[in-house]
Amino acid sequence: MKKCTVPLFVMGFLICFLLGCQKKERFTVSTVTSTVSPSTVALAADETQKFTATIKNSKGTVLDVPPTWMVNGGIGTVSPAEGAYTIFTATASGGGSVVAFIDGITASAAVTVTGGASTGRIVYDDDWNECFVDGFMGPSNGASLTVNSVTTSPAYGTSCYEIAYNKAAETWAGIAFHYSGTWGGEGDKNLSGYTKFSFQAKAASNNTKVSFYVGCGSDAPSATDTGGADLTPKPATLTTSWQEFTIYLTGQNLSEINTLFAFVIAEGDNPGIASPVTFYIDELRYHN
Repeated sequence: MKKCTVPLFVMGFLICFLLGCQKKERFTVSTVTSTVSPSTVALAADETQKFTATIKNSKGTVLDVPPTWMVNGGIGTVSPAEGAYTIFTATASGGGSVVAFIDGITASAAVTVTGGASTGRIVYDDDWNECFVDGFMGPSNGASLTVNSVTTSPAYGTSCYEIAYNKAAETWAGIAFHYSGTWGGEGDKNLSGYTKFSFQAKAASNNTKVSFYVGCGSDAPSATDTGGADLTPKPATLTTSWQEFTIYLTGQNLSEINTLFAFVIAEGDNPGIASPVTFYIDELRYHN
């Protein structure tokens, strides 16, 4: 009887198949913004930058695998420490990097932090840096609202945010822009030390009226927002030209804030404005 022999290359293939041969995934990091390089950013102290990680396999397929984040150089902090994205907060001058790593594979973005006056903690500056456009409100949960990033005549930079309200669809509507991406408030932001919130706004028609607030506004503090304030007078009157508005926060408990910014627009406040009532916001930021 002949012995049955298996060639070595066949045996190797079988072992590889049974154990599972995998190639290392290619890992890259980029910043979610249209105004800075994907791999290099420069910030002032107290400013923030959102970073996202893109993990691809050898075939270029994007994988849904969250990395762990860290900072080199002692120039700031990141939060959350694990996930598809993180927010870097600059705390000290110098050069360093924001690093994403998983299973021994790392990628980084170079960060330079300079001294001098801070331009504030940026919520929107050509992109939503620290929050999600998720908290739609109204009798039909904000179904009357159409929102877009547009490049036509922003206050600063390359884009602004356009909101169009269909009065026939809802008597009122609004959006709460959440830090955590949910009404639940997991991972609220500590904004203690900030004394005011500023933003630019204009409308397609003069005398458009919109109410703006941060945190819980004038409502009682809750599990998701320990404090907040309204823009006064309320509602604000917008014109067809950009105006800067300021919400003052002195004396507010900002230790846990999920609603970084919010607005409400109502049919009753805009009886003479043709539908859709359209307005624009830009340059949203907190200041010390």
